Amino acid sequence: MKDLYRRLALEAYCSDRDKIKKALFNCSDADRKDAEAVLLHHERKTSYDRIHRTLTLIGAIRSSLNLNNTEYWSTLDYGDFYQQFDGAGNYHTNRHETYKRSFLASSINLLNTLLNKLFKGIGYAIAFVWNITIIGFFLYFIVYIGIGILKDDNNVNAVKEPVSNAQYKHTSQPDYVQQNKPGSETIDDIDAFLDAPSDYTQQNKPGSEKLIEPRVFDPSTAQPLDDNKSRAEDFIESESKSPNKALYYVNIHSLNLREGPTTSSDVITVLKQYDTLEKIQENEAQSDWIYVKTINGDVGYVSQKYITLGDGRIAEMQWCIDNAGERPYTAEVFVQKSRGEHEINIHNGTSQDALVKLKNKSGSTVLSFYVRAKDKAKILNVPEGYFGTQFATGNDFSRVCQKFMHNMNAFTYPDYDPFITTSDANYYYNTIVEYTLHAVPSGNVQPGSIDLSQFLDD
Repeated sequence: MKDLYRRLALEAYCSDRDKIKKALFNCSDADRKDAEAVLLHHERKTSYDRIHRTLTLIGAIRSSLNLNNTEYWSTLDYGDFYQQFDGAGNYHTNRHETYKRSFLASSINLLNTLLNKLFKGIGYAIAFVWNITIIGFFLYFIVYIGIGILKDDNNVNAVKEPVSNAQYKHTSQPDYVQQNKPGSETIDDIDAFLDAPSDYTQQNKPGSEKLIEPRVFDPSTAQPLDDNKSRAEDFIESESKSPNKALYYVNIHSLNLREGPTTSSDVITVLKQYDTLEKIQENEAQSDWIYVKTINGDVGYVSQKYITLGDGRIAEMQWCIDNAGERPYTAEVFVQKSRGEHEINIHNGTSQDALVKLKNKSGSTVLSFYVRAKDKAKILNVPEGYFGTQFATGNDFSRVCQKFMHNMNAFTYPDYDPFITTSDANYYYNTIVEYTLHAVPSGNVQPGSIDLSQFLDD
């Protein structure tokens, strides 16, 4: 870009239009044309002056850094803003015009100011990020300590306040960290706890008035009841030996057994799907009805369209196998009718998976869950009450039928365990019950075998 002020021999940024017009007569035609188009037009002159200042500053900086034009640089045509320091405090252009050192000083001061502001801004940014980081760590520390204090308040200093319900999600992890209750001992290693020489320990939390005698049972020492055959199996086996008797099973969810071959007859009992029936005789007058006997000895009429020829046990087993689903994971809960503050731990050291049930005194299942072979489970939120513990082991568990398809054996503990909340002057205490399902030396409880129908009846 041309330095029109120098080419017109004007002071830089001259704003006197008369001076500019007078200077136009003393310059070349090319410079005159450019100067008239720029310096006599207000908006163009303003833009030109701004760019002129920038190029002047660049020229001064280049000169101070000894960035001189090379041998082949066309200084005559393109060196309007080139300056050369003469060592006496003056800068000279290629047109032999002098700028005083004060101009360079002011330019350098401007540059220093800009650099100072730049570095100060960078410093502020670094300081801001650093402060945010420190504040973040500080807040995290405060929140962490605060949560710890709240936990301590809930678990230790709660005076006459019941423990709130613990929110617990069952996962596929084999071991679970014990949730501490007020006044309870801390169990840091569940493996060591369950494998300790004391074997199976069933007790209330420390501080309660009653400690239940530790017990453990060994299912391998139990004798199966009647070769572990259910009444249905005995019935089917005995009845199927007779060539003159045919077996049927119910093919709908429920079916009425009636006293007579009409829908208006009284109902004797309600049969369930896959219940096996022995055909006694067909009703000739009412061909849609058949006279049958159940495994319980009840006799009556059922509609033929709701029964199928065959062994109900075999048909049910096939359906269960076809719809078995994936193998359940340890501590997977199938039934939980209510929730409380208590806990049960199961260590299944046997070679078979186990289905565990807690039943009330009326025989209704309030909680059931799964424990894989050689695994441990901790179940929280056990409800309040007295519950008997039953479990079954076997192979090929069917989710849809909630039983094992092969080698299923069922057992029960002799007593009802008290899952009861107790208290003293300062705290409420919840119950923790632990069981081992495998043989343990010095065990002190003998399991009892039960009929599969008793275990499966929920």
